[in-house]
Amino acid sequence: MLLLKSFQIPDQLSNEHFNFKVLGPEFSEVDYEAVISSKERLRHVFAENSKWPKTEMSFEANKKDLARHEKEFNTREAFAYAVLNSAKCHYLGCIYTDPTDHLDYDCELYLWGKDTKYWMKCFLAL
Repeated sequence: MLLLKSFQIPDQLSNEHFNFKVLGPEFSEVDYEAVISSKERLRHVFAENSKWPKTEMSFEANKKDLARHEKEFNTREAFAYAVLNSAKCHYLGCIYTDPTDHLDYDCELYLWGKDTKYWMKCFLAL
């Protein structure tokens, strides 16, 4: 992913529906709950038949992943955001902008939402 050094990457974004903040360890508890409660579906988001998240994934392993995402953001390697509702009281999922090996593309974008009725209500309201 080629970004000019002068390009300021926002550490948060918001609109009337959503709030995005850099994904990091501060979201450990809500992210872990979201990942574990949605693990069956998440195994098909990043790659077909992926093993992530593992059935026995620990809270600490998830927290370590979040620290890695924050480090990638700070070093401008990849950009992951926690997605919350506009009032910032419901953790909805994550969005990732990652480098790609595909020659015809600049990056890969992934989005996953927690398996909840609230998330679907937000998404359908758009």
